[in-house]
Amino acid sequence: PPGEPEVVDIVADDLDSWIEDNTRIVVALGDVDIRRAKTTMKADNAILWFDQIEEAGKKRQVYKELYAQGNVTLITEKDVTTADKIFQNFKENKAIYINPRLKTPMPDMPPMVAYVKGKEMKQLTSEEYLLKNGTFTTCSFGHPHYHVRGTAVTITQRTYTPKKKQEKEHYWEAVSRHNVFYVGKMPLAFLPVYKYSTREKEHLLRALSVGSSSRFGRFVRTDWNPYALGVFGPEPEI
Repeated sequence: PPGEPEVVDIVADDLDSWIEDNTRIVVALGDVDIRRAKTTMKADNAILWFDQIEEAGKKRQVYKELYAQGNVTLITEKDVTTADKIFQNFKENKAIYINPRLKTPMPDMPPMVAYVKGKEMKQLTSEEYLLKNGTFTTCSFGHPHYHVRGTAVTITQRTYTPKKKQEKEHYWEAVSRHNVFYVGKMPLAFLPVYKYSTREKEHLLRALSVGSSSRFGRFVRTDWNPYALGVFGPEPEI
């Protein structure tokens, strides 16, 4: 927590550290492993900055910034984020991820997992992120069978308290604009606005099948749920 002392464990093939202007700089090279509370980061190389603070005659260090590059993997309790490069500013709750790929479970629909990736992701606040040229899918294949691609995606981390539990858990809400829905590499539909939550049980695409017939030849059959877009209100009961 901000203002509280904490331990940061750093393991690497080579470590170097020095102090400049009341800032401790740590350079870690080769198989870097950084552990902080319930978060683990792995990377090829990393640089860490710590503020040197003296209070009541006691000195302590406060984790300030991090830059990591090369096979960066950020592991939290439930999410896994990989990227080519990551820069984090813990004092301002801001960060930049280059070519990020986020894997997060869908709490109310285990074992389903959501996959989000893009060219660049910026952390705007402690809960809000902006993803450029992002894609979203629940297909686990490297080349997903279907996905939604949007030019600008706002991702917000929410919390809730599950039934029969006291600890809060988090989930993700995404609002994407100027989207195209793809099956494989084939664009099938344009979606001006697409809203999605990893807690919602409603899916935009309810069913997908591929086949062929002597009359129609090869075809792709889809069953859509427009109420999952979040712009028509709740689906009426029949």
